[in-house]
Amino acid sequence: WFGRDTKSLGMDKMHHAWKTYVLTDLFQSMIERRTGNAKSAAISGAVIGLGVMTYAEVLDGFTARTGFSNEDMAVHVAGAGLSMLRNAVPGMRGKVDYRMEVQPEGFGKALQLDEQLSQRKYLVAVQLSGFRKYQQSPLRFAELHFGYFGRGFTADEKARGAPLRRRLYAGIGFNVQQLFARKPKSRVEKLAKGVLDYVQLPYTSLHR
Repeated sequence: WFGRDTKSLGMDKMHHAWKTYVLTDLFQSMIERRTGNAKSAAISGAVIGLGVMTYAEVLDGFTARTGFSNEDMAVHVAGAGLSMLRNAVPGMRGKVDYRMEVQPEGFGKALQLDEQLSQRKYLVAVQLSGFRKYQQSPLRFAELHFGYFGRGFTADEKARGAPLRRRLYAGIGFNVQQLFARKPKSRVEKLAKGVLDYVQLPYTSLHR
């Protein structure tokens, strides 16, 4: 899971959950556009998203390098479940996001997955703008962040003598989505606002 003796201090588990979450949201969105039924689309999206990731995990089971992982399957279920809840429970999508943050120096430089993971953080963001009492207040630009990251597990970090670090953190963030219109009209604006459901921009949060 997240032990000091694991390959990436559990960062791979956070990544698997995030991938499943994003994929499930994608399927949910496609289905809802066709059917108009958000709750049914949320369930169908979760089933398909989890099915795709389960298929990939079964294929991993036939490789000596990775093998089938019960822990990976558990976080796949968690990622699909979070997506389903966000899309099935009215109002929850505007309140909670699960995001990945990439350090600026990490964009396009690392090729190996463990190197990429060492430049990321994964977090749950609670958006105050999703609560009616804050929607007309300056607090709509604020978010509460709860996240995790691990460092010091890559070959390069070990060669430099960097210590192993595992950190749970809490902090506050700036809700960049509030700079967009509530219902964007242009395709570019819709895409940009949608991406921010899954990506935390660097330098837009403070945490300890």
